[in-house]
Parts: sequence; structure tokens; C-alpha cells
Amino acid sequence: MTVQKASRSGRIFLALAVVAAGAGGYWLWEHKPWVVAAAKTQAAPSERVVAVLTGQAERTALPVRAEALGTVESMVTVPVRSRVAAAVEKVGFADGAFVKAGDPLYVLDSRVIDAQIRQADATLARDKVQLEKTRRDVDRYTGLASRNAVSQVQVDDARTTADVQKATVEQDEANLQSLKVQRGYYDITSPSRGASACLRFGRAR
Repeated sequence: MTVQKASRSGRIFLALAVVAAGAGGYWLWEHKPWVVAAAKTQAAPSERVVAVLTGQAERTALPVRAEALGTVESMVTVPVRSRVAAAVEKVGFADGAFVKAGDPLYVLDSRVIDAQIRQADATLARDKVQLEKTRRDVDRYTGLASRNAVSQVQVDDARTTADVQKATVEQDEANLQSLKVQRGYYDITSPSRGASACLRFGRAR
């Protein structure tokens, strides 16, 4: 009877010990105190120095730029036309660029008009020499007529020749001036300020 009671008491004690061990293991598994301690150790922040820059606030205008698709129509359109028929030698602006009044737009091929100007210069110089000669003839015939060495008709003819040559020189000067005015038509400039739009030209050959 005593042996059976002792054996039963031992089994109860062993069972309680197993239950206590299981409960302790379950509590450790659920709470994991070593994981929490490690996490706290790793999460401890290190002290760092952060640089702070200060500045004075200013009020200023900020550009506002918006990109969108659309069509722009000008309020005023100024056409640019050439007064002479010539090939385009150079385009002096980019398509859509803003230009001011007087900015160069096109340069036309001016080789022909330049040759005409040189020819007119040479003609004017030649006729001026002829005018000086006719004036000397007038002076010479006038002196001879005063000594009755030539007739008055010859003096009058010399004066007429000088007058004709003078008119020729004046005509040469007017022709040269006209060619120089036409030469300006070969440099086309902007008549006003605004955005430019150009056609596509090829270089003259």
C-alpha cells in the first residue's frame, strides 16, 4: 500500500514537471526575450551631426512655362518680297526666330548688278576725261578767236561739244546712282520686329 502511493505520487510529480516545462517553453517561444533584446540593441540610434544651411528669403519673379500643343496665329503679318529677280544666296535667320527692324533676312546673288556698277564707274570716269578735254578746247578756240586765228563757228562748236559732254557725265552719274539704289535691293532686311517664318531655299549655284 505504501509502495503504490509512492509510485502514484512520483507519476503526478513527473506529470506536473512536464506540464511546467511545456508551459515555460511555450512562453519563451511566444515572447522571445532574446530577440527583443537584440532588436532593441540594434535599433538604438547613433548620434549624428546634421549640417543646416540658412539663407535670406527674397521675393522674385519665377518663370512659368507650360508646354502644350496648339496653333499660333499672328495678329499682324508683314510680307517680305524681293524687288528684283535673283537667286537666294544666303538666309540670315532661323525659322521662327525673333528679329528686329533692320536685321538681315536674305542676301540675293548680286554678281550681275556689281558688274554693272563697275562698268558704270568706268564709263563715268572716261566721260569725265572727255569733258575736261572739251573744256580745254573751248578755252583754246576762244583764245585763237580773239586773235582772229579761228572763226566764231569753231568756238561755238567747241562749246556745244563741251555742253554735250557735260550732259553725258551727268547722265552717267544718274545711271550709277540708280544702280547703287538697285544694289540695295539684294540685301533684304526685316521691316519690323517680330517672329520670322521662312520658306526653304537652296543655295544659288
